[in-house]
Amino acid sequence: MDNGIKKQAKAMLSMMTLPLVLPPAYLFYEIAERPIVYLNPAVYRMSMFLRHGGWYRERLDKTIELLNLEPGIRVLEVGCGYGIFSKRLIDRGVDLTAIDVDDRCINKLYKQHGGIFQKGDVSALEFEDESFDRVVMFDVLHHVAKSEKAVDEMYRILKPSGYAIIWEGSEALVEDYIAPKLGSLLVRVLDGDGVHDPELHKAVKKYGLENMGDYCFKLSKA
Repeated sequence: MDNGIKKQAKAMLSMMTLPLVLPPAYLFYEIAERPIVYLNPAVYRMSMFLRHGGWYRERLDKTIELLNLEPGIRVLEVGCGYGIFSKRLIDRGVDLTAIDVDDRCINKLYKQHGGIFQKGDVSALEFEDESFDRVVMFDVLHHVAKSEKAVDEMYRILKPSGYAIIWEGSEALVEDYIAPKLGSLLVRVLDGDGVHDPELHKAVKKYGLENMGDYCFKLSKA
C-alpha cells in the first residue's frame, strides 16, 4: 500500500472519531482557555496522532538517528510535553534535562522521574554557557513570542562541538485530508493557536540553520 493510500485511510479513521473527540475538546478549550493537548498523557498522544498520523512516530525515530547519541552526553529537550520523546532519550542513557512551560506536564513527570524534568522558558534558559552537547525541540518555536531570542539561548548553551535538532512546521493530517475549516478548528483546540513571529525568520537567517529534511533543521555551534 503506497503512502498516499495509507494517509487517506488514516484520515478516514480520524474523521470517524471526530464526532466523539471534538465536542469535549472544544468545551475544555473554551472553559480552561488552553488547548486540550495538556489535559493528560492519553489525550496528548491522541492529539499527536490526529495532527500527524504515523508521521509523528517517524519523526521521533529520525531524530534519534540525527542526534547521534552516546551514553552520558548532556541533552536538553525543549517543550517535552508529557515526555513521549523524553522516554526514548532516557532509555539511551544520556544525561537528560527536559523543560516545558506547562505545570501539569512537568508536575506529573517530576513525580515519576525527579529533577530531570523542570519548568523552563526557552527564551530565558537558566543554564550556563556551553553546557549541553545536544538540544532537541519539536514544533515549539512558533509558540514562542521571542523566537530569535529562543534560538540565541539554544546557541548559547551548546558546547563548541554541539548542535540542536529543531522541528518546526508539520504535515497536519486533519488539515490536509479533512475539510479545512474543521481541520483548522481541531488543530486550534488540540494544540493552541501558536504565535507566528517574524523573529523566527530572523533567527533562521542569522544562524544559517541547515535543512535536514522536511520541516527539520540543524543549529550547529561548530
